[in-house]
Amino acid sequence: MFELATRDALTRVLTRRAILDELERELSRAQRYQRDCSILVVDADHFEQVNDKCGHQVGDEVLRSIADRIRGAIREANRVRRLGGK
Repeated sequence: MFELATRDALTRVLTRRAILDELERELSRAQRYQRDCSILVVDADHFEQVNDKCGHQVGDEVLRSIADRIRGAIREANRVRRLGGK
């Protein structure tokens, strides 16, 4: 059940609530150990146009593809999370 509350059903990455909890922990850890902490936010500009023009099924595939490509481009120690979505 916890998995459903913390994972986005579409992309299988953590949800906004889980991200904010994790971010708070990571920032505290960075302060405690006097380490840097980096966050990269990627936005799919005008994404609603994909859904409007091509349909939600295509939009879902685009979102999955974006998540998969980002996962494939980062180190294993890094994490992909999804802020958006309804």
